[in-house]
Amino acid sequence: MRFVSPYQYLNFIGFLLSFGILPFSLLCQQKSVQPATTENGATTKTINNSANSSTIRSINKYGGLQAQLDGTGPKAIKSIPIEPDIREDETWENIWSNMKTSFEFPFEDFLKNNQVDALSGSIAITYPFSDAASRADNGSNSQGVALSSAVLGLSLSYKPISYWFVSVSVMRYFFPDQKRSWNPDFTYSFGYNDWHPYTFSFVYSNFQGNRLFPNIASGEVVTHFWEGNFALGWKFPSAKLIEHVCVVHPSGGIGHSLHLNIHPQYRIQGAKQDELGFWKTALSFSTKYTIYEQIYANFTVFWYPIPGQQQPWDPDFTYGIGFFDWHPYTLSLQYNNHVGGRFPWNPSKATLRGILDGTLSLSWSFVF
Repeated sequence: MRFVSPYQYLNFIGFLLSFGILPFSLLCQQKSVQPATTENGATTKTINNSANSSTIRSINKYGGLQAQLDGTGPKAIKSIPIEPDIREDETWENIWSNMKTSFEFPFEDFLKNNQVDALSGSIAITYPFSDAASRADNGSNSQGVALSSAVLGLSLSYKPISYWFVSVSVMRYFFPDQKRSWNPDFTYSFGYNDWHPYTFSFVYSNFQGNRLFPNIASGEVVTHFWEGNFALGWKFPSAKLIEHVCVVHPSGGIGHSLHLNIHPQYRIQGAKQDELGFWKTALSFSTKYTIYEQIYANFTVFWYPIPGQQQPWDPDFTYGIGFFDWHPYTLSLQYNNHVGGRFPWNPSKATLRGILDGTLSLSWSFVF
């Protein structure tokens, strides 16, 4: 019989609490969403109240479902698109009309756009509450828990057209002596990620032990590209009955996404340094519950269909809570736990401390 540490239960409780905050959300005032404006070049246009409200609500519900912890915080959205009400009805006509817009690449818009306007970024300070990422059982070679100490992160994101993007983040560790081979100097991602419901996304991300100045003598390289994650996702709204019961403010909502995650190569704990596994596959289900405007809770559950591929640092679930503001020149405060959280019936060999393994991040977003 395998021994289950009390910390495993603490982590599981933290996962439940991250989505069990409905009583707190009832304290929020029931005020209406105010009209906003959007910037299009040098011209500022006012969006009608109904279209603006549904668009903002959709961004709040689905924005960030693809995001992973990289120590750099949320990215800013420079302009809110002028479009009709966001439809979430479950008719096949509406679902298909949104699905077929995925991966559009209107090249004529690319030629017209001011590419400087496509740049945004953020600066963040992220503090891990524990030394989880420094423990030997939470990583191997270039893969493991990402952040081993407090970091200052700078992120730049470039969205040249539609919802195609490239993002790069650079980190400065406050305590470099705690950094391990799997803790990155920088992370990067690119792909297509649309926040509208019933749309597909395809994103490559690499949060492994990337090095700005690799030590060639010790076998380091700038990046292990094929150890990154290829994720195919699909976003969809929650059932109307669930939203009716749980959503307590017009600006709130519940959005979901499904992802197929594939790592072409991955490290195996306890194996030789150069030994690799191949095609690690995980299915994930994510939920983001927007309580009141920018206040949210989120969780993700993972399932590894191929036995033996899940490593000690690979979680059964992750969760977070915070204040996430996608407007430029605003602050966001977020708690996230991306350490290898496990359900009580699937304990990990790694040393885990539940909620205490999370990180707290304060970020400021900007645009050019």
